[in-house]
Amino acid sequence: MRVAITMIMLCFLLQGMVVQADAADQKKVLVIESYHADYDWDVSYMRGIRRALNGTAEVLSFQMNTKRLPREQFQARADEAYAYAEQVRPDLVMLGDDNAVSLLGRRFVKAGMPIVYLGVNGNPRNYGLHNQPNVLGVLERPLVQRSIMLLGNLSPSIREVLVLFDDSTTSHEVAYTMLNGETQFTLYGIACEMVRATFYENWQELVMESASRGYDAILLGTYHTLLDRDGKVVDEEEVIHWANEHSPVPLFGLWDFTIGRGKAAAGFMLRGEDQGYAAGQLVLSFFNGTHQTQKPMTIEPTLVFSRYEIDRWKLSADELRRWNIVWVD
Repeated sequence: MRVAITMIMLCFLLQGMVVQADAADQKKVLVIESYHADYDWDVSYMRGIRRALNGTAEVLSFQMNTKRLPREQFQARADEAYAYAEQVRPDLVMLGDDNAVSLLGRRFVKAGMPIVYLGVNGNPRNYGLHNQPNVLGVLERPLVQRSIMLLGNLSPSIREVLVLFDDSTTSHEVAYTMLNGETQFTLYGIACEMVRATFYENWQELVMESASRGYDAILLGTYHTLLDRDGKVVDEEEVIHWANEHSPVPLFGLWDFTIGRGKAAAGFMLRGEDQGYAAGQLVLSFFNGTHQTQKPMTIEPTLVFSRYEIDRWKLSADELRRWNIVWVD
């Protein structure tokens, strides 16, 4: 009897030792998000990261909240993020979007920390990440040109387009990295003008006066840093629903969170979950020793349509049947 009890106790002890060993062996990943935890883009890419890692690593996160904080507070928030990384001592740091990358990339490279970045619109060379042996990443390339082509296919009456952004890091990088700083350009026979607005009131005016200014459609970029009269950031859901209700011309978008009933009608989308999943795969390549210095990855876009908004604006997707269209609502 005593032998049996001893054997049972030994089994429990060994099982506990195995569990402790597994916990000790588990890698730790810190995701430093440029924005806030409930921002649709962050929610989406965090879901993709967790899906890719599938429980093989502990995932911690730190939100820099730069969509809501004034720019002069960015550096202090980055310092807090770095201090948190020193506290939790991750095996690898993931940097989400340009603000985190620009403010922290060089510091983590200097410290020898393995890095995977995602959601980056700017040139990695400008952030000190190019050709670094411990850095891999996924670029974010909003498809302005391809979306303009989409508008021409949806309606021959669309000949002039307002490309409307807020005045954020993302909009700056789109303007200078992807559009070479040009604010007026012609693509596929469609005249385009890119405008960046700081204040919500000015942004509203641009939307309401779009038709009278000769625009046939609005291609929405980011609108998440618009300020009210008191200098506070306006809620993004309020902004997109207001635009849908008051715009005299159809709205189109560049990110998946802009499409749907009460929002924009369609667009070639960048999906946060796809970015997160690809970045998560790069993390796994670090952990299993198969990573190699390589060019940053880019993700194929998804063509997304809102059934309700397409019908509302009497647009036709017949010319786009060759594409794999994702319909929402």
